[in-house]
Amino acid sequence: MVKSQGSDWKRGLLLAGAALLAGAAFMPLFRTEPTQASSSAESSVKIAWSKDFEAARQAATKSGKPVLVEFYADWCPPCRLMEEITFQDPKVAELTRKLVPVHLNVDDNQALAERFRVDGIPQSFVLAPDGKILAHTEGYNDPRQFSAFLQAGLTKGDRP
Repeated sequence: MVKSQGSDWKRGLLLAGAALLAGAAFMPLFRTEPTQASSSAESSVKIAWSKDFEAARQAATKSGKPVLVEFYADWCPPCRLMEEITFQDPKVAELTRKLVPVHLNVDDNQALAERFRVDGIPQSFVLAPDGKILAHTEGYNDPRQFSAFLQAGLTKGDRP
């Protein structure tokens, strides 16, 4: 049996249309810009990051709060996940209010990164106001893990 050329192009058009519809159905899963609902929720959850380590240390000394030091880089995918997911979490943001948070780009703060022996990012430290390391974590932490890390640093900082 010989197929006509007319049915081949119709079948191809049908398949192309089905593929287009299937792709469109999955597009919401790959959105890169925030939705209106998520952007309004995110605007209420902000961490008051400092970019100056020495200023953060001085603020910690005055307030008696520990310092949260977060080493990151703009080009680092796990760091971006921390920004987009972990640091947007309300519990994480609430816990950081008990600390003096400082956000340090390793490309701009190489001497500090070397001082803290940062060999991978993201990398986070909770420091006592005198500079003693109370807690440390490396790599991506989801909000639950990062909250536990912050709580451990805060608890250790409360001990004499």
